[in-house]
Amino acid sequence: RGHGGAVVGVLALSSAVKNAFGETALSTLKLIEGPAAIVIDNARLSGARTCVLGTPDSESYVREGGGVVVAVERGMTIDAVAVCDDSGTPFLHGIELAFSAIARAIDDGRRPALVLPNPDLVYPKGGGEYGFTAGSMALLIEAALARRFPTAGLVFERLGKPGPALFTEAARRLDIAPARLVMIGDQLETDIAGASAAGIPACLTAGVSRWDASVPSPAVPTYLLPDLHL
Repeated sequence: RGHGGAVVGVLALSSAVKNAFGETALSTLKLIEGPAAIVIDNARLSGARTCVLGTPDSESYVREGGGVVVAVERGMTIDAVAVCDDSGTPFLHGIELAFSAIARAIDDGRRPALVLPNPDLVYPKGGGEYGFTAGSMALLIEAALARRFPTAGLVFERLGKPGPALFTEAARRLDIAPARLVMIGDQLETDIAGASAAGIPACLTAGVSRWDASVPSPAVPTYLLPDLHL
């Protein structure tokens, strides 16, 4: 769908697209992982003892953002929780440990910072299978916090997509004007909306979201791509 001038760069900030292209091909594009939003969006983590649910790369971004990464374990004392990725820590056990640490902090009179640099809920694994990712992890913790502390209003600060800063920084690193890039993503609410906010043409590929022009949508893709078979 759509047409325009020549495209000289491709952005792929969603797990499904990166899996299809392969890490080796993508590394040449200097692409930005979702947890980079901790740095780009200036999350308030300076000096904060931070429980990181995610990969070693996620921990690196937290350190770059000024946070002090603590071991994810029973009894940990934290000032912040960063839910970055479903990989890197045991999914359910990590959520339980993070929730417990937050509850202890609130009981001690401290309100920890809660940051979510990747708000996506699910991603396609291929073969008709799907996985839950960081956004779903945060929702589970938020629901438990609302039950335990019903008047506290404890919610995660959503960073990165669909805000434009992550996409604008990717364009800057590629040294390509946003209008001459194409963002390929599989989720309207984050990938397509974020690219559109940054002035980058957006291509919706098969995955999570489905485009239906008759249904109200948070964003309108410039192009539609049925698959990523290269």
